[in-house]
Parts: sequence; C-alpha cells; structure tokens
Amino acid sequence: MKTDMHLSSANMALTRSLLLAGTIILTSCASPQRTEEVVASPPIIATHVHEEKLENPATSAIQTVSLEQKFTGASSASIGANPGLPELLNRALTYHPEIRAAGFERRARQAEVLQASRVPNPEFETELENFAGNGGFSGFEGSETTLAVSQTIELGGKRQKRTEEAIKHTRVAAFDVETKRLEVFQDTAQRFYQVLAAQEELKVTASMLSSARRLEQEVNTRVRAGRANILEQQRVKLISSRAKVTHDQARFRLSNSLRALASVVNLPVTGLKSVKGNLFKVSHPLAETVLRSHLPDNPRAGSAAAEVARRQAALARVRSERIPDLSLTAGTRFDQESNDRAFVASIGLPLPIFNRNKGAIAAAEARVNQGIFEQQAQNIGLETLFTEHYSALVSTAQQTLTLRKELIPAARLNFQTTNRAFQRGGIDLVSLISSQQTISQLELEAVRSAAQYQMSRIALESLLGRSVTSSHKTAQ
Repeated sequence: MKTDMHLSSANMALTRSLLLAGTIILTSCASPQRTEEVVASPPIIATHVHEEKLENPATSAIQTVSLEQKFTGASSASIGANPGLPELLNRALTYHPEIRAAGFERRARQAEVLQASRVPNPEFETELENFAGNGGFSGFEGSETTLAVSQTIELGGKRQKRTEEAIKHTRVAAFDVETKRLEVFQDTAQRFYQVLAAQEELKVTASMLSSARRLEQEVNTRVRAGRANILEQQRVKLISSRAKVTHDQARFRLSNSLRALASVVNLPVTGLKSVKGNLFKVSHPLAETVLRSHLPDNPRAGSAAAEVARRQAALARVRSERIPDLSLTAGTRFDQESNDRAFVASIGLPLPIFNRNKGAIAAAEARVNQGIFEQQAQNIGLETLFTEHYSALVSTAQQTLTLRKELIPAARLNFQTTNRAFQRGGIDLVSLISSQQTISQLELEAVRSAAQYQMSRIALESLLGRSVTSSHKTAQ
C-alpha cells in the first residue's frame, strides 16, 4: 500500500514536472521574428468547375485590353450558333485547362507560404536507464526514467527568409497566370480572325465562280450565234473550272479553321458552323513611343523581374543557413530506487567547422546572376516582338485601307467600262477576263491583308495588355 502511494505520488510529480518543462520550452521558442501574413489558408481542392479570377500583382492586363470591346461582358460561357469574339473569348478564358492549371499552381504556391511560416515542431523524448541488468540493476528497482521535451530554435532569421522566398514565388506564379491568360486570348482571337478571313475568302471565291459561270454562259450563247469562236469557249470553260477549284479550297480552309477554333474554346470539332464579326475594321495604330512605354506592363516582364527577386530571396535564405540552429531540451528524471526527482536540461549547437554552406551560397549567387541576364534577354525579346508586330500593323493597315478604298473601287469601275465595251464589241474577251480577274485578285489580297492586320493587332494587344488603336475605321 505504501509503495503504491509512493508510485502515485511520483507519477503526479512527473506529470507536473513534464508540464512545467513543456511550458519552459514553448515559452523559449517563441520567435521574436515578425512574418508577413499574406495569405489565408487556401482551399486546395476545387469544389466547383469555374476557376476564380486571378489578379496580377502589378496590373490586370486582361481587363485593360480592348479585346473587341470588353470580351468579359458576356455573362455566360455558353455560346450561340453564330458566336462573336466576346462569347468565344469568355468561354476560352473560363474553361481553358492551361489557365485553370496555372491557377492551381498559384494556389499551391500560396499554400507553400503558409507552410514556410511555420516553426519546427517540438519533440517529446522518454528514456529508461539501468534496468534488466544484473545485481542491483536487475528488474526495474534501480531504473531511472527521464521525460523531456526538445525544441529547435531557428537562428539567423531562417523562418522569415524562408517565408519571404515563398511569397516571391507566389508572385511569379501570379504573373504566370496572367501570361497564360494573354496567351489563350491571343490564340483564340487570332483563330477567330482566321475563320473570319476564311469566310470572306469563301464569299470572294463564290463571287468569282458565279461570274465565271455567267461569262461561260454568255460565251456559249455567242458561240451558238456565231459571234465567238471555239477557242474563247474553251478559255472561259477553263476559267470556270479553276474558279470552282479555288472555291472548293476556300471551303476546305474554312472548315479547318472552324474546327481549330472549336478545339481552342473547348467545343466539339463540329460545334461551330460560322462566326460573326468584321474583318475589315481597320485603323492606324497609336504612336510607337506611346505604345512602347507600356511594354513593362507585360506579365512576362513582370514574371522575369519577380523571378530575380525570388532568387535573391533564396540567396538570403541560403546565407541564413550558415548559422546553426539552437536545440533546447528540458524535462524531469525520476530515480526508482531512491524515489528522488530532478530536472534535466540541455542545449545543443552544431559547430560549423566542416560545412558552412559555401557551395549552396555560391550556387544561389550564380542563379541570381543568371536570372538578371534572363530578365535582360526577356526584355530584349519583348522589344523585338514589339518592333515586328508594330511594323506589320502599320504596313498592313495602310495596305488594307488602300486596297479597299482606292484600288478595288477603281478595278470595279474599270470592269464596268470594259464590260460595256465588250458588249458593244469594242474589245476582245481576253481584256474582259483580265479586268474581271483583277477585281478578284484585289479582293483576295484585301482579305489576306486585313487578316494579317488583325493577327498583328491581336499580337500587339496581347504584348502590351491594352488597345493599340484609338478607333477602328471600317475599310469599305
């Protein structure tokens, strides 16, 4: 009975001692460092299919781009049978898997910030000594029991620097989301204008085929009346056959363009039959110096700068790892034989003799320098792309406006004059055919020039994150 009372009393004392030791350790490990709270605990598992709207830390480029008069105005990602660019862009930016994957990468980076800000967990240790031996140490009569709690104290600001690196990595991920959105915008919009161009080309080739067949009928009538020879009949028949081949090729290109656009916006390949829009909405761009000043707003430039900042934060973290961490241990020890108790405590500190983290520091410094040069290369690449797209935009805008407003009207007027002269017998069939073909060639050239203009405009808007023209003039 007396032994049981002693054991009960000893256990209570051990419990109190352990709680006291734990309190000492937890108090001593309270870090004086202040960690910036940047994120709440994010939901890691998606509970719905729509990705949240991700914001660029510097600027939301997508919101400032004209994107054919604010494509985000569409209230639903569903589209009709004859959609325009706003509906297609809204669907692409809502459902495109690359954008959603980039969004989850950003969430993962945010979760890593949360994890990086945590302190190491304490460790509970129990140790039993001097038992199951021989002589006085047989059994447990001479045993000693030690219960202790140990805690690692990070020195040198490791936790703060680790957290700062994770925060900067999150900013890189945010820029990557914006980059992916602009890439999807550019791909979708350019494929949309490819479809528009294919539709316009189909109209031109249909008109060419219709004109060729009317001319063939008229020449056949003339042959039967003895007013034209068989050579002219064969010539217009060949022209009609070539016009049909050209028309069939245009129809094939339109079908392929529609299927490609449907794939981009996550629709069945046969889900689109046509699109609505104006290919010939053309105007001259804003001044080059004005547009060039917006190049730093490009998320690729922001991502490169954020990556340099992340590598600098990684260098600071690696340098802090030169300082060894302190290990504190506190607990209580109970001697079974004498029924005595005592506190135990220890401090551990690694000696940085053989490893001072010099290799990791040198590697981190090299990566910072690498990131600086990669940022310079990125900026040079953006400048090069801007020059190419702007030059192409200026030239194709002028070319399209000239074709639509000057050359095509002049060619039509010339054809009308030539046709009247042909009806009176004043000129031969060759001159009439040449005049008609000139119109068709100019119209096809105008379609391709307008398509190239739209390709360059979309590429430039994607590069700058904003509209590049003050207004659009329709090149009639």
